[in-house]
Amino acid sequence: MYPFFFVLERAGLRLGEAIELRLNDVNIKRREIRVARSLCRVTRKAKVPKSGHGRTVEMSTDLARVLEDVIARRRREGLAEGDTNPLLFPSETGPPYWHRNVERRFHRVLKTAGLASHHTPHDLRHTYATLLLERGVDVQWLQAQMGHASIQTTVDEYGKWMKPRKGLADRLDAPAPRATDLGDDDTTEQQNISNRT
Repeated sequence: MYPFFFVLERAGLRLGEAIELRLNDVNIKRREIRVARSLCRVTRKAKVPKSGHGRTVEMSTDLARVLEDVIARRRREGLAEGDTNPLLFPSETGPPYWHRNVERRFHRVLKTAGLASHHTPHDLRHTYATLLLERGVDVQWLQAQMGHASIQTTVDEYGKWMKPRKGLADRLDAPAPRATDLGDDDTTEQQNISNRT
């Protein structure tokens, strides 16, 4: 279950989204995961993710390495056994994991590690967002990664972890970037007009 839990912690996916990942949702070369569906806890059927539409999530290098190994193993097993199961993480019997089974396994890991039993797999999603915000990532980027419909959701949920940044007001005192640095000829002309006035 390590690769499965690693996806939750390093890509910020919801549990149902990770359960429904397919082999072709992962693009190792581009380091992207397409989150197109989520397993509904109540109906046990795949549906669109909570935001109402899919999203593409950027993968870290470490996560890409782990998933590359998972995909290679799944393809080897599939060729050997004639398996055509498209799931990235099928259960031992083939169909998707059920939420409760994943939660039980997670609690076994917690117990083995001597950690508090009140944690859930969803806490890995929170860990992902919190650690990134502590490291100063852009909130808009994080909103897209998390699949929040509104940036307000991201700020309300994780705003307390955003580190205040000092010295940003001084950026207005610095010379503006040259238009050639921006690569826009119209901007160059506008800057020349501004300089003449």
